[in-house]
Amino acid sequence: MNIEARTVEAVIMTGKSRERSDFRGPYHERLLINKSAVDLSRLNGAPVLNNHNRRGHEDQVGVVQNPRIEAGKVVAQLRFFSGAQGDEIMQKISEGMRSVSAGYIAEEETESTDENGVRTVTINKSTPLEVSLVPIGLDEDAKIRSFEMSQTQQIDDARNEEAARIDGLKQASLPGYENELVAAIKDGTSPETFAAKIASLEKDKGAEYIKMRQRAEEDGAPPADRISSGESLANPAFRSRAMSAAIVQRAMPSFKAPAEAEAYRGWSFVDMARDDLERRGVYTRGMRPDQIIRTAMGQSRNFQTRAAGSAYGAQGSGDFVGTVGQAAQMFLLERYRIAPPVLKTVASEMTFTDYRPHKSIRGSAFPQLKEVKEHGEITHGQLSDVGEDITLIRYGRIVGLTHQALVNDEVGQFRDLINNAAETSLAQESALLAAKVEENPVMADGDAVFHANHNNLAGTGAAPDETTLSARRSAMRKQLGLNSERIAPTPKYFVVPTDLETTAEKLVSTIQATKTADANVFTNLQVLVEPRFADAAAWYLAADPAEVQSLRYGYLDSEGGPVVDERPGWEIDGIEIRVRLSFGAGFVDFRGWQKNPGA
Repeated sequence: MNIEARTVEAVIMTGKSRERSDFRGPYHERLLINKSAVDLSRLNGAPVLNNHNRRGHEDQVGVVQNPRIEAGKVVAQLRFFSGAQGDEIMQKISEGMRSVSAGYIAEEETESTDENGVRTVTINKSTPLEVSLVPIGLDEDAKIRSFEMSQTQQIDDARNEEAARIDGLKQASLPGYENELVAAIKDGTSPETFAAKIASLEKDKGAEYIKMRQRAEEDGAPPADRISSGESLANPAFRSRAMSAAIVQRAMPSFKAPAEAEAYRGWSFVDMARDDLERRGVYTRGMRPDQIIRTAMGQSRNFQTRAAGSAYGAQGSGDFVGTVGQAAQMFLLERYRIAPPVLKTVASEMTFTDYRPHKSIRGSAFPQLKEVKEHGEITHGQLSDVGEDITLIRYGRIVGLTHQALVNDEVGQFRDLINNAAETSLAQESALLAAKVEENPVMADGDAVFHANHNNLAGTGAAPDETTLSARRSAMRKQLGLNSERIAPTPKYFVVPTDLETTAEKLVSTIQATKTADANVFTNLQVLVEPRFADAAAWYLAADPAEVQSLRYGYLDSEGGPVVDERPGWEIDGIEIRVRLSFGAGFVDFRGWQKNPGA
C-alpha cells in the first residue's frame, strides 16, 4: 500500500472454483487463467467500482493500473481518486478491508456434469472490464494484498508464488509432455488448468489405444483377451478376478487357480498396474515402475469391500487397488478353508441381521401322531420351543502393503500380511467358541449348559477311560426332548484339551481283538483337540450338529465371514488393507453335549 500514490496491489481473478446458480440450479464455475485465456487489453485504465455499481460516475472510486498474470492469477494495481471518498477507502483498507471482485465477459465456455449430477462451467476465454470493492466476494482468494508488505516483500512473494506454480506444473506433467510443460510455464498457466489439459490429452491417447486394440481384433489378430471358457478378459470384473487369482497362486502354490489366471502367471504387481492403466486409457510409455504403481493407486480413493460370501468377492471396476484387495480376500478364504477352527466341527452355522441379541429358537420333536378313525378328524398338536440369545461381536484391524513391496514385487510380504490376518481371525473365532464351552453360560431355563438337571454333567470328575466314556455316552442316549420324547442323540466327537490328546487317541484306536472283552467300542468317536481350553482336565462328548444343534456360531448376513476392504494408503505409503470380522457364538441347547470335569 502506497499512501502517497494512493495505490494498492490486488489479486483480482484466480482459477479457484466458485458456487453460482442459474435457472437450472447451482453449479461450479472455474476460470482458466493464462495469457491465451484472459484478454487484459481492456483492463488497463478500467474503472474501480463500488460493489459493481455502474449507475453514474460517483460509483467509480479509482482506476486499474498495470494488470498482469502471475502464478495463474490476474494481479493489478488499484489507484484510488483523491478526495473524501478516496480517503475513506484508503482508511478502510488500512483497517482490514480486503475483498475485491472482477467484472468480466465470458467469451468462451464449456459445461460438464459428473456422475453425481454436479455441473461445472469452465470459462475458457474471458475479458475483464472492471474491478470492484465488495464486502464478500465469490472468490475468497481475490483480495487486496497486505498493506504491511514492502515493495521488496511483494516482489519476493510474487517470486515464491511463481516458483510454486512451476513446481505444481512439473508435478502435474507426465513423461512425453515436455513441450506442453515449457509452454505452460511461459503462458502463466495454473497447475490445475495444466493438469486438466494433460488429463484430456491422456484420455485422447487412451481412446486411440482402445481403437487400436479393436482394429487388431477385427483384422484377425490373436484374441489375447479370450480364454478357453469363452469369457473375455476385456471385462474389467472378469480380468480383475483372473489377476487376483494369479497373485494368490504366486503367494500360495497349493491354491487351485481358475483357468483365466493362467493369462497372468508370473506377472508382477507393476505389470498388472500397467495393464489396468492402459486399458483405462492412461498412456504409460516412459513411466517408471514407482510412477505406474502410484498412478494406479490414484484410480481409487475409498475403501472397497470384498465380500466373504463369494470366492472372488464383489469387484466391478477392475482397478489395481481393488484387484490386490480381491486377492487378499481369496487368500483369506482359502486359509479358512484349509484350517477352520476346531470347534466349528461340532457347531452349526446361523445368520445375524444386526448386532442386537438374536433369539435362536429350538423346537421339540413333532407331536406324537395319533390314530385317525374312520370319518375322524386329525387334531392339532402343540410344538414347544425355547429361545437362547446369541450376540455378534465386531472385530477389525488395518494393515498396510507398502509402496516399496508393490514396486519390488515382494509377493512374500503380501502372503505374510494376509496369512497373519487369517490366523488372527481364525484365532479370534476359536477363542470365542472355546470360551463359550468353558464358561458354561446359564440358559433360559435357569440352569447352566452343563448341569445335573440337564443330565449332561458327570457328578464326579474322572479321567477318560472305558467306564467314564460309557457313562457319558449312556447319559446322552437317554436325553429327552421338550415334550419328554426320547431323542437319543449319538455321540460322534470326543473333545479334549491338549494334555488329553494322547489318552483320547488311544481310547478310540482300533484294536484287532481276539476275544469280545478286548474289543474297542469307541472307534466310531472322532477326537477333536482344542488347545485353547484353559482347563487341562475336563473333556466332552458331542453329537453331530446335524442331529442336535447345541453350539451355534454365525456371521453378519451381508458378510458371511471375514471381509477385506482396501484403499490407497493414507497413513501408510501403499495400499491399506482392513480386515473386518463380525462373529458370534453360543449354546442354544444342552442335549448334544456331555461333560466330565476330569481328574
